Order: sequence, then structure tokens, then C-alpha cells
Amino acid sequence: MLVLLTGCALALSVGIVVAFGDMALRKLHIALALGFGGVFGAAALLFGLVTVADKHLWLAAFNARNHAAQRSPASLGIEAVVGHSAVVVSAFAISGSGEAVGQVRLEGEIWKAQLQSPSLRLPAVGASVRIVEMRGLTAIVSV
Repeated sequence: MLVLLTGCALALSVGIVVAFGDMALRKLHIALALGFGGVFGAAALLFGLVTVADKHLWLAAFNARNHAAQRSPASLGIEAVVGHSAVVVSAFAISGSGEAVGQVRLEGEIWKAQLQSPSLRLPAVGASVRIVEMRGLTAIVSV
């Protein structure tokens, strides 16, 4: 009998939530607990408490997931390319200021590049280099 009454309370509660929303369900649970009393009222009140507790548990889990996602490292933008490989598309040359500059292709885009140390050998066109830093829109690379 208790199982049948609990099942009826559950079906009625779900139907009211679908038809009228969450506030109507709370009013129904209070009315059932006060009006019918006994086993059915206790089952309805227990179901109401479980419904509210379950809602708060889902919200807590959702907030925890969002908080963890906010702490993840950058996956977009200039910071995300550090450590990636690039291919030289324009020969590196020593500029008037003594820096070795050229151009590299990184994920389909052409970037201005500068060697991390001009004393390193200059990479040829088609050579692979590694991005070690970004200074504005210039990729600092190493051979």
C-alpha cells in the first residue's frame, strides 16, 4: 500500500511540474502533507524534501564543473601557440638591429618570427622551428 501511494504521489508530482512548473509542485506537497495526513501525506512530504535536495545537489555539481572549467589553461589566442611547431616560409636574415627575423607558418597562418638567439644558425625555408614565446604579434622561435 505504501509503495502504491508513493508511486501515485510521484506520478502526480511529475505531472504537475510538467503542466504548471516547480512552484505548483511545492504548493501541492504542502497541501498533501497538511490535508491528507497519514502515510500519503508523509510520503508526499518525503518526496518533496527529496525533490528539493536533489535539485540542490544537481546545482552544486553543475557549479563545481563550471568552476573547474574556469581554471583550465588557455586553449585559444596567442598564449595557446607557445610550444607548437611552425614551418619557416620566408628565409631568416639579420636585421639592422642585429636580430634574426623571418616568417613562419603556424596552423595555417603566416606570422612574423624572430630567432630567440641570433647566434643560432639561421633556419632555411621549410625547416621546422618551435615557438618559445610571443611578443605582441611576433613569434620568438628556436631551431
